Amino acid sequence: CHWDKDSIDQAGFVKIDFLALGALSQMQECLQLIEERDGHYIDLSRIDFDDQAVYGMMHQADTIGIFQVESAAQMQTVPRIRPVNLTDMAYEVGAVRPGVGVNDGVTQFIQRRTQGIPWDYDHPLEQRALERTLGIILFQDQVNHVARDVAGFTPLEADQLRRAFGRKHNQSLIAFYWEKFLQGASERGVPGDVAEKIFKKFNGQYMFPESHAFAFGVTAYQMQWLKHYYPLEFFIGLFNNQPIGFYNLETLKEDAVRHGVKVLGPDVNLSDAKAVIEDGALRMGLTHVAKLRDATAEPILEARAGAGAGDKKFTSLADFMTRTGTQQEVLDYLSAAGALDSFDELAVVRERVGAYAGAGADSALDSAPL
Repeated sequence: CHWDKDSIDQAGFVKIDFLALGALSQMQECLQLIEERDGHYIDLSRIDFDDQAVYGMMHQADTIGIFQVESAAQMQTVPRIRPVNLTDMAYEVGAVRPGVGVNDGVTQFIQRRTQGIPWDYDHPLEQRALERTLGIILFQDQVNHVARDVAGFTPLEADQLRRAFGRKHNQSLIAFYWEKFLQGASERGVPGDVAEKIFKKFNGQYMFPESHAFAFGVTAYQMQWLKHYYPLEFFIGLFNNQPIGFYNLETLKEDAVRHGVKVLGPDVNLSDAKAVIEDGALRMGLTHVAKLRDATAEPILEARAGAGAGDKKFTSLADFMTRTGTQQEVLDYLSAAGALDSFDELAVVRERVGAYAGAGADSALDSAPL
């Protein structure tokens, strides 16, 4: 239905957001590469979700390229929360959100979790909603839950309250819900000053729904598991689905090397359009050259593949230019990225072969494959 979300809600339809996540494409490509190499497909829903070696990488902030936990803020938070299971992962991805940080919630949650800082509920009626998150509102669902338990809101009223905080020019609307919240809390024996303190925890900044946080937490763990056990395939999937995440290709290359992956630069004679596995190493693709895209890479690959029988590689820069018709601007990009460096090596070999043949060697060397 081509309706806005509010009209759909009023009509009683279920609204579902479909997210286009590059991390899922990365995950799919990684799993396909593993299957091609090992002959079996890994079911990520059946891996060990209590693998402390995987969580240990997070504790070291080794999360570059990991969905949801690779930002600078997450790298500072993960070693402090130190997740050890999927529930902790939900808390981790849910914590670094503007709505949680409004009332210093992230710091308070971490202190209560890791340092044993004494704390108590502002009123016992908060316990059912906030016990699992140590008295802190981490998820937007908990706004609804607190409003229902503390002030007796119906589920609909509680959700309307939560939405009111996110609306523009909402002062009168918030004032209306505050009066309603105060009255309902008073009927349940909550003093006015305590009700006000609880109401001030609500805000219109972004927070995850709890189910959303759990789903993203599972995905983050799965990506970390792949990076730990299959770094080569992980980084190929990451390279081939750029741009995603927070880091440029140079940073990703350095991180790949730190994880034991040999990274080979782009080469017009060896690269595909995207990154591929080459003798246990990661060979970068032609589209990883700055400002080159598929439309630029395809003519090069087609020229290389259409050279007939025998060695199909380009034998020199002149041969490359003749067969591909590449413009000067593209040549400059390829040269700057080192994608034409093999021609220098070929020239040296030809010079040596020519000198050897001129000294009386078998003339067949002149045409020998280089």
